[in-house]
Amino acid sequence: MRILNKHIKSDSFCFPTKMLTVIHLFLRQNVRPIKYSVARQGVCLDGQFTVSHRFQNRQLTILSFVKKAEKSPYLIDDKWVAMIGLLKSIKPFKERLAFVSKGRMPMLIVGIAFLMLSQTSMAANQAEVLTKDSSKNLRRLARIYTSYGDYSNAQELTEQSLELARAYDDNDKEISLCLINLAWVYKEQMQFEKAAQSCEEGLELQKNIYSENHPNIAYTLRILGSSYRGLKDYTKALDVLEQAIAIMLEYHDPDDQAVASFHIDVANLLLEKGQLPEAESKFTSALEIINKSYGPTHLYTARINGYVARLYALKGEYQKAATLIDQALAIQQEVYGEKHHFLVPALLTKALIKQGMHEYIQAQSLSQKSLKMLEKVYGIQHIRLLEVLKIQENLYRKTGNQLEANNIKERLNEIYLLHNTEYDSIAKAN
Repeated sequence: MRILNKHIKSDSFCFPTKMLTVIHLFLRQNVRPIKYSVARQGVCLDGQFTVSHRFQNRQLTILSFVKKAEKSPYLIDDKWVAMIGLLKSIKPFKERLAFVSKGRMPMLIVGIAFLMLSQTSMAANQAEVLTKDSSKNLRRLARIYTSYGDYSNAQELTEQSLELARAYDDNDKEISLCLINLAWVYKEQMQFEKAAQSCEEGLELQKNIYSENHPNIAYTLRILGSSYRGLKDYTKALDVLEQAIAIMLEYHDPDDQAVASFHIDVANLLLEKGQLPEAESKFTSALEIINKSYGPTHLYTARINGYVARLYALKGEYQKAATLIDQALAIQQEVYGEKHHFLVPALLTKALIKQGMHEYIQAQSLSQKSLKMLEKVYGIQHIRLLEVLKIQENLYRKTGNQLEANNIKERLNEIYLLHNTEYDSIAKAN
């Protein structure tokens, strides 16, 4: 907290900069440091979303931070008091603050960022505040939106931060961070060509900043690998992931949790290619490390168990898959609530399991619930809807409702044409 005091009490900070600095410092304090020479000095990786899950479910009780902030004259001024009061009255942040008392996901950070957006937007109209620091502030704010899955706002802010970085900052590091963050946002919205292009450009700048085998390079290669996988270029994806793992092994033991996350990416690639035995082997070894490091009830562990449940479903081992996905979904619902779109992958896996077990009514209910969640966030023609619509089409055909299946098929074709998307690539995934 002394680090926070130092920055909060500085009168040289304008309000938006002050708050964003606090948020960023708090994120850094809640992320377990990466094990390499710089991190041992207390500096965590900046601009690498691969560490975001490390603060999402840590037992650090953001509510206690609010209570300390409310009582301490060294932490806050009148604007902080007003902000915290307003935060507690806004839905869904009011509900989230009550839940945070259990030591779960720090939704307060998202709430602060939400309120900060209006402050930053108003300040952005003033020419005198458009400096190289503006790029950093927007980029940090965009990262917070990304952590909660608000990719539309994250993309807009990251694109603005990149524009400002290029206009006001001759530092390749800031530009590369903007490019890599933007690649992540593009990837999460399934804009894989843009993601790969942005990531490749950021990677080239990073290579001029760091050594070829720096851990930052490895994390960027991991994002690039995910982008190539989205483009179905499995050879390139595997190649960059192997490069990334080789770099990480120079700084970590093979059984370190930091390395395990890279193996999870390889396992997902193998799963998508249909190499189920190889994927299962990778998942099993990596999950053993993750369980030991994070524990079986951690949010990240739950997400990996969701991947494994999908693998079991594809193998026809529906009972094992059902047990695993129910456990994973319970943890995710506890953190995100019942209606967050981050639940959709697990819900769709459960729908596939129910379909395999010929429980079509339950499968249809799950797919419909997923569709509503996605439509609320992305609209009715987003590429993210393809998987759930394909599942619904299959379910209607299996239950003999050909009319509804054909209607879904027409909607699928409209989205395929709109996004110039290969039908076979999506069908293969299901």
